[in-house]
Amino acid sequence: MKFIPVKGVKLKKNELVILGISAVLIFGFLVYKLVFSVIFIKLQDLQIKIKAEESRLARGIEIEGRKDQINSDYQRYLPYLKSGDFGEEAMTRFLKEIEKIIYDSGGSVIAISPQSQRSDSEQEKDYVRYYADLQIEVTLSQLFSFLDKIDQSKMLIRVDSFSLSPKNEQANIFKIDSTVSVVLLK
Repeated sequence: MKFIPVKGVKLKKNELVILGISAVLIFGFLVYKLVFSVIFIKLQDLQIKIKAEESRLARGIEIEGRKDQINSDYQRYLPYLKSGDFGEEAMTRFLKEIEKIIYDSGGSVIAISPQSQRSDSEQEKDYVRYYADLQIEVTLSQLFSFLDKIDQSKMLIRVDSFSLSPKNEQANIFKIDSTVSVVLLK
């Protein structure tokens, strides 16, 4: 056996092999910790970013797939948006629409009168609401037709209050007192 002279220490060949293997293992451990663990951390960060990007792209593909539906919904609701006229023109258009709905449903108009704005705060929002008082005479089937036509109107019309009373003793014709309103978006 050959000894490697180290000042004050004499090692045998077996001990040198063990020391060499230990040194290689320690060096390998340090390289792993200092180089490869940093690379693994960066890879994990990249995987997280990739997953986030994949989910964003999946959401984009989903929206792209629904694009036709979104466009058709937009076209359907376009008449409700930005009517453009406010004030007397809007009130006149609203009253004409109500009168047309009543006549189309087969009812008869006793009176239609516009109301003034209920509060200034409604005009400060993104919309203006106009009100009208109605008095009409209808049969029961005409009443249902009237309410259905209000629901199907291109204007955003709402029945705010509703009072139903029989006009005659047979109760086949009803007198309706109601307040209706329309919302116009600014």
